[in-house]
Amino acid sequence: MPLHLAFFGGHIHIVELLLHMGADVNAQDQDKNTPLHSALFRGHIHIVGLLLQMGADLNVRDQKLNTPLHLAYSGSYINIVELLLRK
Repeated sequence: MPLHLAFFGGHIHIVELLLHMGADVNAQDQDKNTPLHSALFRGHIHIVGLLLQMGADLNVRDQKLNTPLHLAYSGSYINIVELLLRK
């Protein structure tokens, strides 16, 4: 999935382009990770913010039943936890 790959590299401009071209902000990969889960794995707060603006679902769980908030907390990304709690 191109959108998921763009997150791993932190390429926000490519992420923006793909989203504006109609990429599904809540598409799940083979591990049921959404783009938001993928961005959280790397701690990309700017991409997380963009995904939230584009309507990313905060309640989707991956195959281990983690929500994006669980991943942010377990990764000690306090600034992202705060961002997610404000949504």
